[in-house]
Amino acid sequence: MGLFKSRKIVLPVIVLGLIGLLVIAAGYGCYCEDKMFGMFINEHQYLKMFDINKNSGLVGLIMMSGLLITILAHKGFTYSENHRADLHALMLFSMCGAIIAVSYTNLLMLFLGIEIMSIPLYIMAGSNKHDSSSNESGLKYFLLGAFATGFLLFGLALIYGATGSFNVNQIYNYTHNQLNVSGGIFKMGIVFTMVGLVFKIGAAPFHFWTPDVYSGAPSIITSFMSTVVKIAGFGALIFFFNGVLHPMGEEWGKTFAIISAATMILGNVTAVYQISLKRMLAWSSVAHAGYLLMTVAANGNNVPKAVVLYLAAYSLASIATFAVLITTDKENFEDYNGLGKRNKWLAIGLTISLLSLAGVPPLAGFMGKYYLFTTVYEQYPWLVIVAICTSAISIYYYLKAIIATWFKKGTEDAIQVPLSTVFVILICILGLIALGLMPQVVLDLA
Repeated sequence: MGLFKSRKIVLPVIVLGLIGLLVIAAGYGCYCEDKMFGMFINEHQYLKMFDINKNSGLVGLIMMSGLLITILAHKGFTYSENHRADLHALMLFSMCGAIIAVSYTNLLMLFLGIEIMSIPLYIMAGSNKHDSSSNESGLKYFLLGAFATGFLLFGLALIYGATGSFNVNQIYNYTHNQLNVSGGIFKMGIVFTMVGLVFKIGAAPFHFWTPDVYSGAPSIITSFMSTVVKIAGFGALIFFFNGVLHPMGEEWGKTFAIISAATMILGNVTAVYQISLKRMLAWSSVAHAGYLLMTVAANGNNVPKAVVLYLAAYSLASIATFAVLITTDKENFEDYNGLGKRNKWLAIGLTISLLSLAGVPPLAGFMGKYYLFTTVYEQYPWLVIVAICTSAISIYYYLKAIIATWFKKGTEDAIQVPLSTVFVILICILGLIALGLMPQVVLDLA
């Protein structure tokens, strides 16, 4: 459609296509007869190298987030009118990689999924050619991402060298049967793989790219990175460490606990000093990575449920927040002074999403943190105390934007909001309230 200049129908076709795929995925996930959905998904065609139904909750979250962000692209891609179809295509390729990255049963598919997800992002981050910060963002992300990919690939190669297989079931059997005699090559492979995956989610000490890339990239691309990419990164990491390497939990659990604590402290404390809302959200994203890493350290049976609930709450709140940033095209806190008088929809959406990110009841963010903390408390009570203290710090910087929105004077110019943006904000608000009041719905699906 981009080739033949049918640009006006690109967005509707993609939205309808994603809705259709969501229906297919939902039907397949309802344990319907394989005859009905075998034409769409047949794992035997791919030598059982990935299982689309293994992490169906995460796949659903990726597709839902991608759909909402695609709707926002009506406003978000105005900086590149002549290349909308290209950017949409890159985003869809990246979504494909994200789905593979959470559905792998072979480490080759893990690597391919992460690369298919990442390479389009390097281009999209620098896609605003007339903005030097976007160019810098794309270059930094590409160079650091390529470096982290080297660590990941080397780690997977070492794991293969020690176990003789890329199949996750055989690697699990190796860790289960030879736990006490696993050699240095295998453990070094785990360390390198950990570095590659921790980089992808933006956790300390491999977080340095996150603030610059998030703040420099176009807001629509930042929203994609902070939701779809984070979901895929955590899905891949949790399945690898809490699933494939579950028998070795005591060996790497303490390492993740330290990384989690450092990430929460660094992300929240640094966010306090930001004067840009977008850069504050970047550091906030680092902090939320720390909260999620708590569950990886805990290595418990309830980890997948807590993670899916938290990621659902975080994704809805992030998308609503970035919908406001995309519409206003402003980044600094002072630019949001008096937003409540200029447009009520944007002000309400920003307020509810930030309160959810802060973990204020009865919104979804509170329930997400509650389940996260209770999952971790038995093994790492000190880590939960760190998380609670840093959550208290986060309330301060989230309230800065809310106070500017409702209690500070700004310009009186009204802001026109497209219906597509209003729809996305409304869906996110309803989702945050519903998940806060009925979290069991997501927990059961997970």
